[in-house]
Amino acid sequence: MENETYSPLIRTCKSCGETKPLAEFRYKLTRAQMKAQGYAGNVLVTAEGKLCKYCRPRKKPRSKLTRKELVTKASSGDLHPFIAQSIIAKRKVARVSKQKAGRYDGWVRLWRNEHHRILVGLPKEITRVNNAVRYALASRHMDRHKFFLTYLGELKRLKAKVWLDFRTHPAEPKFNCWQEYADMDMQTLVRQAWEAIPLADRVPIKMPALIKHRFDPLVNAYTRPTRASPAERIARGG
Repeated sequence: MENETYSPLIRTCKSCGETKPLAEFRYKLTRAQMKAQGYAGNVLVTAEGKLCKYCRPRKKPRSKLTRKELVTKASSGDLHPFIAQSIIAKRKVARVSKQKAGRYDGWVRLWRNEHHRILVGLPKEITRVNNAVRYALASRHMDRHKFFLTYLGELKRLKAKVWLDFRTHPAEPKFNCWQEYADMDMQTLVRQAWEAIPLADRVPIKMPALIKHRFDPLVNAYTRPTRASPAERIARGG
């Protein structure tokens, strides 16, 4: 049986069991470890462990160290006190910013829910008008069809504008109902398209919500008049 030779330049890892060069078992002690082992700690000391560098537990990065660990490393000399204080100060600023962002996100969620509550009738009106467009086309009422196409386009534009404004500049709702988000140009366009329908074709139609609820400059407020009977509407011209 051949005699086994032992080389002082190799070692077997206690964890993985592989024999590797001795250089892979060497590591530098921290200043706290050096002082614990009796060294002065003025010069870094290299030690040889029983685990290779691949099996040896990894050191926690600075970003993962707690405040107490940072202070301990700063006091032991393993970390410069200025660096430790800088990390602690940055974390404090980041924590305050995170708290502010959390509160702001809470307000944004509340405002978004309020917008959904106020605008709940707008998608319903779009669906109703979309059905009216198809029915007017199928029944060959082209004047009604033209109006509903115009009205449908304005409703979709209004919906897109409101949500785009909210995503760009989140804030609490400005109005109490979706009709009040329509500006005067939109209201004028819809009203002119409505009045362009011949009276005989206009009377049987349900009055659009944007016309029922409109801004009255005489009283400087939004009004929602009650629907008159067909005879009264004909008598006053629509």
